[in-house]
Amino acid sequence: MFTRDIIEKCTLSRMIQKIESEFMTHIYFAHAIADYDTDYENECLKLIKETFKDCIIHNPKDLNKLINKNLPEPGRFKAYFFPEILKCDTLVAAPVFNHNEKKGEFMSGTEKEIEYALEH
Repeated sequence: MFTRDIIEKCTLSRMIQKIESEFMTHIYFAHAIADYDTDYENECLKLIKETFKDCIIHNPKDLNKLINKNLPEPGRFKAYFFPEILKCDTLVAAPVFNHNEKKGEFMSGTEKEIEYALEH
């Protein structure tokens, strides 16, 4: 009896989380690899959370761990990042911060993500 109650509560909790996530804004955070795991990335994420209350952020940094590094770059975007963009309602892009020559600009990968989001 005790185990059944726990299972039912856990199942109900997962169902509620799923329903909540369907009604929350999903945001794809496009930014340069050079800014992954930095204070700048953390500040951007904080700002997104403050601006879009109750949102789910899809961070390509999390996908980067799954990528087949032998796949050429165009294939990486089609296989990993573009499908993730399609799951989202909004794309927020940040210019690169941790790159001496390109600081304040969008890197080519971020530009591809922006262009893809605008086309779809």
